[in-house]
Amino acid sequence: MPSPLVSTVFRLLVLTVGLGLTVPKAFAPPEDGANCRSCHGTVQSGMYLTGNQSTTNLGSGLLKVYQVTQGQTAAIGIQLTNRYGSTYGLSLLNLNAPGYSVATNRLAYTGDSTWANRTDGALNYFTLGPSSQTFPLSRTNNLVIQSNTPPDLYKVQMQMAGPANGEWSQVEDFYIQVLSAALPPANQPQLTGPVFANGQFSVTTPTQPGYTYYLEYKTDLTNVTWTGASQVPGDGTVKVLTNAPTTGPQRFYRVRVQ
Repeated sequence: MPSPLVSTVFRLLVLTVGLGLTVPKAFAPPEDGANCRSCHGTVQSGMYLTGNQSTTNLGSGLLKVYQVTQGQTAAIGIQLTNRYGSTYGLSLLNLNAPGYSVATNRLAYTGDSTWANRTDGALNYFTLGPSSQTFPLSRTNNLVIQSNTPPDLYKVQMQMAGPANGEWSQVEDFYIQVLSAALPPANQPQLTGPVFANGQFSVTTPTQPGYTYYLEYKTDLTNVTWTGASQVPGDGTVKVLTNAPTTGPQRFYRVRVQ
């Protein structure tokens, strides 16, 4: 992957979050259908995903992003935090969803051989378990992305469900970002039209397909680290990056491409 490139600094916070648990309702084996939440109606927090390279807010809240090159493997880590005194099952769903940039794009993949490959009508999904409490707390789903998958962002979903404590479940949506195996070098971001209005900063930049553009800031140029504000996938058009609302006496911005 090309090294991140940094661009112009602008003077001038805070990013909203939205990782959601979705409400679900009676326990059933994974082969009975993809949507555990239809029966497991008590929302709990029993896992979080690890190993992602970045996060992005594309209108669905702040979601994790797993970047993978065509023909390579997306290693999706799962860390269990609570089984609620019961066995649990995991499901990797939504693999048939369209790409974010182009609705006709679809993932072409080979599932992790340690997970069961299942179908629910036209949907394909993978499950693990129900697993006992003696199973390890850390899991990984190694999803091989075939070389014919179009470069794009694909919204996927991990589900965890158990039979105890009110038929509980948790859902975490995330993105798999498929990068071209033969991307041209990234151009230096050309930033234009910086605007600060109504507490919001925005700037535009041309983009290239297969790359992601990150708006980052710091309140003092002597700070070592930059803080992420927003990001957009490149598709060959000019994109707007924003940070709202902003607070404090000043803020310095840059755009990084990766």
